[in-house]
Amino acid sequence: PIIRGGVHSGKAAHKQLLRQMPDGSYVRLNPCVSAGYVASSYGYVLSQIDALFPESTVGMKLIENGKRLMVIVRPNGDEGVAVHGDDRISLEIMFTSSLDSSWTTAAYGIANRFWCKNQTGLHNAVFSVKRTANHDVNVLERSLVLAQAQDDMAEYIHRARFLQSVELGAGHAWNMIYKIFPYPQGKNGKDASKRALTEHQKRIQAFQYYWEIERERCGQTGWAFVQAIQSYEFHHRTKDDPVKQADVVISPNENVSFENPQMVASTINETNEMTGNKSFEALITMSTTLENLSPALDTQR
Repeated sequence: PIIRGGVHSGKAAHKQLLRQMPDGSYVRLNPCVSAGYVASSYGYVLSQIDALFPESTVGMKLIENGKRLMVIVRPNGDEGVAVHGDDRISLEIMFTSSLDSSWTTAAYGIANRFWCKNQTGLHNAVFSVKRTANHDVNVLERSLVLAQAQDDMAEYIHRARFLQSVELGAGHAWNMIYKIFPYPQGKNGKDASKRALTEHQKRIQAFQYYWEIERERCGQTGWAFVQAIQSYEFHHRTKDDPVKQADVVISPNENVSFENPQMVASTINETNEMTGNKSFEALITMSTTLENLSPALDTQR
């Protein structure tokens, strides 16, 4: 259909977004976008990143023929801050953008651990911009708030050093492990299936692998335990896929358009159809600046 009024009068209400490849063929980046969708290249985003952080880019990846873009910059160079011995952490900023609407143009503060390349999201997106007509202007204006990432990093370092000072006894550690990886339960009080028990054992073994490595390096401390969990999430569960790793870091406070059908199953279906595995997991940090207000999670929305 043709739009009959407004700033987009006479234009098609919807269009496809295609990319011409070097061999002359076309690949579809987005099957249906509105008339007001800005289909510009990533050129402006990249030039803005380079202007903000010259000679600081340490990684860039185009995903699925250019549907998505991920850029990592390290504003403070390669020195980092020591948490324990030569265990150093640096502030990195991950910029994302997409032409298929799966990622907004956004920047995320990241605490990057040099030793094992763990990455932990520091906060919600520093800024997030949708692809509208004023997209490029918004990127320029909102880039000015990137100082927030520096503040978040300072708080993260403070907490990391505190956790390194906390000795964690073996009994306490295993209590937490079995809370994080609960023993699978079968339907109606029956024993879990062999498959569910095998998957549970594999998760425990994967975590133990990272836990032993961290204990050797940092001692049996809270920091070592947190990093073992982070390594399990960031490397084992994602199978070191950079896109999945980016999704671990990206804040949940955004709408995400999935390319394939997704499902959050009921407890019964998780037990019967998924061998007791969870269909959805979310790691959430809740905080407040008001002493008389407790953070709450509305599970009905």
